[in-house]
Amino acid sequence: MKNIIPVFVGTAAIAAGVATAILNANNRFIGRTYLVPWFYALCVVLLITAVVVFYASRREDKLKPLIIPVRYGPSPLEGHARQIGGRLCKREGTPYSRAEIREGKHELGHQGLTVVNHGEPAYDVSVSTAKIPIGTSTLKFEGNKPVFTKADGDAFFVGTIELGPNYGTLGDALFEEMRKFKVDEITIKLIYKDAENHWYETIGKIERDVMAVGGLTARYVRQERTKQPSAD
Repeated sequence: MKNIIPVFVGTAAIAAGVATAILNANNRFIGRTYLVPWFYALCVVLLITAVVVFYASRREDKLKPLIIPVRYGPSPLEGHARQIGGRLCKREGTPYSRAEIREGKHELGHQGLTVVNHGEPAYDVSVSTAKIPIGTSTLKFEGNKPVFTKADGDAFFVGTIELGPNYGTLGDALFEEMRKFKVDEITIKLIYKDAENHWYETIGKIERDVMAVGGLTARYVRQERTKQPSAD
């Protein structure tokens, strides 16, 4: 929508200029010639505003990371990695680094939220809704990605279910907890910043879907600008 704004402003400037020229040609300003420079000044201001808004919006779009939730389930290393030429690779075919494999081994056997980045590099990526109530249980997410780029493919945040004080289970129990408490969907939020320290929040949903593998789907809803999270 914001990219349409400079179009409207530019169109208004052109229309004002044409109208001023026509009125001037038909001597409509006779006796009121003081109005002519004001009309032309208005045209110039509108055109400058259109140019500034256009380039500001393009610059903001270029710098914006965009984190998208893609599924809730096993870690990418366990559920979606594949062997190519004897090497463990991501879905798009890029080989996992040794560091990624070491990190991923700690996630094996866990379920959680997998996300991708469809924009510029993101920094300090985490799930801001770290505790989500589901009836008398609580869904928790763990993990933080200091740097997350489009080339990294997937990022994974481990989910666990707290059933009571000092008592819980793994994230694979999420579908059953949602079914038990008749919860059709839950809202998740991810927070992150760009290279210029502008903070963003992605709002997404995890929904029950008996047709999906594991009975759950994750989807993107929208992105919003937000404030830097507090240190505590």
